Amino acid sequence: LDFLPSISFVYSIIKDLNLRGNYSRTLARPSFKEKSGAQIYDAITQLTFLGNLDLVETNINNYDIRLEKYIGSKDIVSVSGFYKDFSNPIELVSFSAASPDNITPRNVDKASVLGVEFEVRKNLAFISDKVKNITLGGNVTYAKSEVEMSEEEYEGRLLYARDGETVSKTRPFQGQAPFMINTFVAFSHFDKGIDVNLSYNVQGKSLAVVGISRIPDIYNNPFHNLSFKASKYIGEKRMHQLSFTVRNILSSNRERVYSSFGTEDELFSSFNQNRTFSISYSFSLK
Repeated sequence: LDFLPSISFVYSIIKDLNLRGNYSRTLARPSFKEKSGAQIYDAITQLTFLGNLDLVETNINNYDIRLEKYIGSKDIVSVSGFYKDFSNPIELVSFSAASPDNITPRNVDKASVLGVEFEVRKNLAFISDKVKNITLGGNVTYAKSEVEMSEEEYEGRLLYARDGETVSKTRPFQGQAPFMINTFVAFSHFDKGIDVNLSYNVQGKSLAVVGISRIPDIYNNPFHNLSFKASKYIGEKRMHQLSFTVRNILSSNRERVYSSFGTEDELFSSFNQNRTFSISYSFSLK
């Protein structure tokens, strides 16, 4: 039984300029796979996932504040700040120095994420009626995460520290990217039932698997994802829709690397999913 309070407010400073604030308490429970005695071998990555019956749920305090300016009915400019405080967060870690290809989820005592986000969405009708159906938008997020290491992890890192390396008692939070960028160009023509969207997103280098003792941390390299989708509504009641989608236009690889002090990153794994094309049809009863 968990008590999850939430409170928010909206203050109108002037017309179309709002200040929003929010506090909420949330939780993240371990998945069935994580909180189990399962041993699952992945033939692609050649890693073995080991479940952990000792996992407990994560409690999170979320603080958000946002200043937003609406421009007409479609456009917005906003800047937000957020802070998240985690108790017993679950991280994916190397099982032991003797078994570097075995990974397991474990709780750490505390973690925090502090960040800022900037968002803009602007229709181009102010330039000319010829481009009134085009909208540009995007958001950029910068986040600083921090985990207080356990004494066992800290001592292991000290023991295998390289010459000139300073070992701090804190490190980045597993899975949290230091920055995220999402942008899009959209074309929408309601009368003709056409929607077209070209989007791009990327996340900064993030900790994927926490190392242990002599086993270095594994990081996700940035993945540059460019996607395209075009949809056409058919019929007066717009009940039918045909869509064409292309994902990973740049054919980027999903890469993980070993990363440690004073050395160049060494490739841990690389997966090339190439471009994917899909055509879909949907029917809606309205």
